[in-house]
Amino acid sequence: MLHREDNTQKKYAFLKDTLSMFYKKYGYEQITIPMFMPYELYKKFNFSHQNEELKLIDGNGNILVIRADATFHVLKTVSTLKSKENEKYFYEAKVFRNMNKDYTLDEINQTGVECFLKESNIVDSDIIALAINSLFALGIKDIRLDLSHADFVYALIEEIDEIKKDEVEIVHKFIEQKNRDDLISYLDKKNVDIKYKDKLIDICMLFGDFEEVINKAKTIAINDKMNDALDKIEGVYNILKLYDLDKYVYLDLGFTNAMNYYSGIMFKVYSIDAGGEIINGGRYDRLARKIAGRSGACGFSQNLDLTAQILSDNNDDFFSVDYLIYSTKEDIKKGIDMSKQLRAKGYNVSLMEGKNFKVVDRKKNRNLKREEIVNLIGE
Repeated sequence: MLHREDNTQKKYAFLKDTLSMFYKKYGYEQITIPMFMPYELYKKFNFSHQNEELKLIDGNGNILVIRADATFHVLKTVSTLKSKENEKYFYEAKVFRNMNKDYTLDEINQTGVECFLKESNIVDSDIIALAINSLFALGIKDIRLDLSHADFVYALIEEIDEIKKDEVEIVHKFIEQKNRDDLISYLDKKNVDIKYKDKLIDICMLFGDFEEVINKAKTIAINDKMNDALDKIEGVYNILKLYDLDKYVYLDLGFTNAMNYYSGIMFKVYSIDAGGEIINGGRYDRLARKIAGRSGACGFSQNLDLTAQILSDNNDDFFSVDYLIYSTKEDIKKGIDMSKQLRAKGYNVSLMEGKNFKVVDRKKNRNLKREEIVNLIGE
């Protein structure tokens, strides 16, 4: 959990306000999502988060899951809404998981966006651009984005008869963790053919500079599904060049997400100052069709706890109030009028009672002179 410092609540307010305004600029509207979901629905759609869900029993004996992942709850909400041409939503929510062995509750503050449009390079690259630019809007510049595709590894594993369906995740986990030694040991134990074994080992270490990795990946691909995944990745990357964002993009063809629901492009965004990915997202068309009746979906979630940790404590933008107006009882009409004028100009103003009439610049922590007040109001 994030250590609560004096500026923590101000940071969260700043993050939520800034991100919600930024998402709206990209055409997203805010929705609220439910806290609880019947456990039977989690099982029905194979949406289990292993042993991390926090469950409770209601008055009728039904097992409920407290929100362990926002996407499922977004899908159930969207399924009740009328479909429209530009279906883009964002949310703010907490997710709750038992992440630690001592079963202490881990609360994760999140924002996220979900776009319910058919798969296209234009849509997917626009969402990735939104993820990167939203961090820039927060003043976070030192980032890298890892790009991948859900089909690349799975399409190779599907070719291997020795690896059964219920063993696929074991292999993929070794690859995602870059655990080359255990991967080799496991493949040897399963007597996997050398031609597949070598390719899986290569994929395990297949990450880094985009151009170098994509060229190497093309020599590993052995079927249409793998080649299609690479074509999709290149298509998105080429559009990100037009956004002038390609310098932040790297390729990692081995990662997945904990819920295993992505079916296309996947991405994670890291900052050198954070202890993990601050954004992760991707395309999940199959799940969107199954739960929400939509033709496609792509989105991402942002961990606000990690984001807050890397924000500077000395940021004037954390102060929600721009000006304090202290008014005497005799000057209250003047104080009210000035408050209305400043608020109309977009400033946040707090009107208070004081011994003398004065206007205080909250960020600079000083009283304004008469001529400064006149210039500020524009009279």
